[in-house]
Amino acid sequence: RILISGYFWAIRLAALFSEKAKKWVQGRKAIQPSVTSRIHGEKVIWMHCSSLGEFEQGRPVLERIREDFPEEKLLLTFFSPSGYDVRKNYAGVDYVCFLPEDRPRAIQAFLTQVDPKMVIFVKYDYWFILLKALLERRVPIYFVSAVVKKGHFLMKWYSGPFRKILRQVNHFFVQDEFSAKQFDAMGIRQVTVVGDTRVDRVASLAQNVPAFPIIQEWVKGHRVFICGSTWANDEEIIVPAFRQLLDENWKIIIAPHDVSPKNVSRLRKILPASHEVFSSLSIDNQSDRTKLAPANILVVDTIGQLNMLYQYGTLCYIGGGFNKSGIHNTLEPATFGLPLIFGPNYSKFAEARALVKEGGAYSIGLWQRKKQVLSLAECRDQLEEVLRKMKEKESLEKARKVTKSYIEKNQGATTKILEKIYSAL
Repeated sequence: RILISGYFWAIRLAALFSEKAKKWVQGRKAIQPSVTSRIHGEKVIWMHCSSLGEFEQGRPVLERIREDFPEEKLLLTFFSPSGYDVRKNYAGVDYVCFLPEDRPRAIQAFLTQVDPKMVIFVKYDYWFILLKALLERRVPIYFVSAVVKKGHFLMKWYSGPFRKILRQVNHFFVQDEFSAKQFDAMGIRQVTVVGDTRVDRVASLAQNVPAFPIIQEWVKGHRVFICGSTWANDEEIIVPAFRQLLDENWKIIIAPHDVSPKNVSRLRKILPASHEVFSSLSIDNQSDRTKLAPANILVVDTIGQLNMLYQYGTLCYIGGGFNKSGIHNTLEPATFGLPLIFGPNYSKFAEARALVKEGGAYSIGLWQRKKQVLSLAECRDQLEEVLRKMKEKESLEKARKVTKSYIEKNQGATTKILEKIYSAL
């Protein structure tokens, strides 16, 4: 409790200098009470997500509950301001607000107003004062898309009291066998391996993806190299390879992770050929078709379109693998059967490990001691080697089958979860 209280006071201090910390504090001071006061003691089904990534994992479960039980009131909470800012107007639930601080008085006040009939935590946001209070109220608790990595704090000698609380949770739905074994070693037996709910989400999106006629016309008859969520250190490696691809009649779509005008301007200055930016196009405007036609590269300088553009790809590079946080979303392009290339920091992502092992994805660079250790020239050489291989029709088709098969085999986590938790409704 002392450590957690110190952590929350540190955030308050940081709010004097940090806009994100300021939003965190204000969200709990103003937004959260405003929302919970409207609930008036209604019994709600509550899902908590740390941030936006966890929301995308929990979203298939939440939307199925809404579909199957439209009369139920749904509450969505976030720990992070970034998650709240993006989904504060999410129409799939009745209420959206911040998670209260994990302190007894704040938790009890929150639960007095909210009075949940069930709580679903996504992945691994463990707040033990909250969990203990929920258990005392006999509220069913579920964790979905849970993972436990090697060396996790729950495995440490000092975490005995925390493990004791987790043994009382109703059920853990985990992503992989390794996590199930870790829970078993902690004496937590109420565990089922169901996979990752994000697979259900991206598969559903792929089945309903809208067409972009102007892009479809632009790429017609060309192979397309899509580079998604790239950082500057990714671009140092991939942009030099563009010239050869363009000489071989490829089209290139690149979507930087940071779409601020300053970063997009920087990226445009290093591109080797004529290009256009997505924000300048009206998808159904004939004059814009003419404007895009001479471009060989399309820069996606907007948010929300990349997952729909994957449908036009031949091969995909995913950014983030040269950063400490690791690679970005690989499931979205895999849903469209795209072979993947990414940097060396991918080991904490089960889907990436599986795709590399099976030949649907290729990693360049080398990650050791929490950093990339190969030279820029060596990374570029590795990329060139992968590109040469993917230009061979047989190798490309083999990799495509692997990525499509992975998505097909790993669907169904949402249904398995709901079969269990519906019994508590």
